[in-house]
Amino acid sequence: MSTFTSFQECQMVQIKSINRLMTAVAAATLAGCGGGGEETTARVNESAGGISRTLAATGGESGLTGTADAKTPQKDLPFGTNGTATLNLVNTSESWNDVVSQPDGKIVAVGLTANLPQQNWLIARYLPSGQLDTSFNGTGFVEIDLAVDRQDNATRVVLQPDGKIVVAGSSGCCDQAMVRLNADGSIDPTFGVSGVVVTKSTVGVTSLATCVELLLLPDGSFRFIGRAINQPGWGVTAYNANGTLDQSFGIGGNIGIVRLVTQGETEPGGAVLNNGLITIGGFNLGSFVAARIDATTGAFDPSFGTGGV
Repeated sequence: MSTFTSFQECQMVQIKSINRLMTAVAAATLAGCGGGGEETTARVNESAGGISRTLAATGGESGLTGTADAKTPQKDLPFGTNGTATLNLVNTSESWNDVVSQPDGKIVAVGLTANLPQQNWLIARYLPSGQLDTSFNGTGFVEIDLAVDRQDNATRVVLQPDGKIVVAGSSGCCDQAMVRLNADGSIDPTFGVSGVVVTKSTVGVTSLATCVELLLLPDGSFRFIGRAINQPGWGVTAYNANGTLDQSFGIGGNIGIVRLVTQGETEPGGAVLNNGLITIGGFNLGSFVAARIDATTGAFDPSFGTGGV
């Protein structure tokens, strides 16, 4: 039986996993019914002027909603138009997958813009009022095409202490990808190759097709948690602060990656970093499963569950 160091850690992993499983089910249901509609894909809580507000990114339409704390309705913060900020590009459809609030109150949302068969990453920044921040790339948004005539999708975003923005997701159907932007929305050429990292599915390295969590470690390195596509299971890929694969991380000959669950239908849900350990929760054949690894080496924590799972 898996044990957690604290109730809060257990709760965080389970909540993230359940929320993201429900999101995946909702998206699949919508797709099975011919598309349309929208579902909440990410939430972030923030405070401004002593007032709490929840920002919710939605899929299906590029809506970003801001709702003030119900306890202080008389101090509701104006946000967008009737509480919703949208971004609609010409002849395309947009949706958000993740959202994060900057210390200055500005909001970064990541997702996709699609004109099938082409689908590109979309990163936008909003002012606290819900208006596009035109100091970000001159337009308020950045569109990134990683794979020509293929379906790219940005799914997670983290903020670095220096204000840079790191986005993770997929390139096409099968490759994991990350991009780092400067605070002004320009691509950071010091990261990866001209600001872009793409890890392809090759022998010895299992690419993670879907990024369900991107963790920023204190040393500036990254851990990309996702679902594998060319082998059963899900796992973690380690990147150095400059976007290169961390070749000291991993086991079993898989440089830079640890596979956590290797049997059956699996879906990772969420991860938390605590005391140098990464605890990851997800679902395997209908049951909740969790694993814990050392954030630096990728070694399984033998004190957790059975051999770390």
